[in-house]
Amino acid sequence: YLDGDRCTGCKACVMACKDAHDLPPGLSYRRVYNMVTGTWEEDDGGTPIPVGVYSYSISMACCHCKEPACVAACPQKAIKKEEDGIVWIDPEACVGCRLCAKRCPHGAIQFNRSAGVSEKCDLCRRRIKEHKEPECVAACPMRCLKLVDLDTFRQPAEGVTLGYPA
Repeated sequence: YLDGDRCTGCKACVMACKDAHDLPPGLSYRRVYNMVTGTWEEDDGGTPIPVGVYSYSISMACCHCKEPACVAACPQKAIKKEEDGIVWIDPEACVGCRLCAKRCPHGAIQFNRSAGVSEKCDLCRRRIKEHKEPECVAACPMRCLKLVDLDTFRQPAEGVTLGYPA
């Protein structure tokens, strides 16, 4: 869960993930998008006035879908979905065909050229098995990322970011 009202776009989550997984340049399981909208208009005196100007950040990784298109697309059955909902790629079974990446609606699957396999966020499943938070959640200085069970989690009603998608 991302609390968009708290995210400053600092990318600490991205760096923690890259560091924990020793990812090479150009490969990132988590990305932060900075969304900016609105315009500036000049008043009669030529002073710029903001009109509907706002910005927010979205931290995104694999959504660990209930019915992952990537799992269905993999001819090698290298992508697995655990009972706890974690979707992960077995690097030993992956042949690097990239069919999973083409089917992922979120662009979460990356191709590691040096390893010749597809890779993605696995929610730091080893850490979760040790009852620890994923690296991105632990690193967030604003505590805006949370690992929750979406079947039981209720999003706070207050503080919905203007323009942030529901």
